[in-house]
Amino acid sequence: MLFELSFIDGTVLPARCRAAVILFSSGAAEIALLELPENTGRSVTNSWPRVAEQVLASVLPAFRIEEVTWYEVYPDRWRGKENVSRVIIANDGGYRFEYEQDPLVRKRIWEGLGLDREELKRKLPDFGER
Repeated sequence: MLFELSFIDGTVLPARCRAAVILFSSGAAEIALLELPENTGRSVTNSWPRVAEQVLASVLPAFRIEEVTWYEVYPDRWRGKENVSRVIIANDGGYRFEYEQDPLVRKRIWEGLGLDREELKRKLPDFGER
């Protein structure tokens, strides 16, 4: 499921972001967030864990934060380098990022967000080169 989310309070949350919700038959859930270029609010990166709480309230109210695997995606933050980061949210509200190294997970997240690697390669000729 793909959602375009708007939050009114851009001082605490991003004003615009995209969320991909991936549900598995096992009951597991993944949610990936992508800050949209037209965002005028706070960045997704600086909004954790509050943005996670609001996304769940909006799209999966039956889930708790710790029941979801969270990701943040930067398709062209670093020229030529994709970035899918797993967001680990601690019980005390702290968080940290871990680069997702599994190419199958990255592909699933990118497809869930509707990102087209070939289009990005055309825009950024060295995209995906390591």
